Amino acid sequence: MQGALILALHREDVVLPGDLALRKAVRAAYRLDHLPTPQELLAIADAWRPYRSLATGYLFSAVFDTAEQQPAAGRSPAT
Repeated sequence: MQGALILALHREDVVLPGDLALRKAVRAAYRLDHLPTPQELLAIADAWRPYRSLATGYLFSAVFDTAEQQPAAGRSPAT
């Protein structure tokens, strides 16, 4: 539901605390030694107000860009 608020309704201040990809992105960006809980993610995301949707988009982009650049296990990188 919250993802629809970001994409379809262009809401600027929505965060997706239960989204696994976002939690992994926050773990990487903040160099946490654990996967943040949804409550921890909300506490971290409080600093992003009033543009939490924009921050969420940047974090998603960073995760997916990194995933595309890494070769799959057992495969050589494309040249």
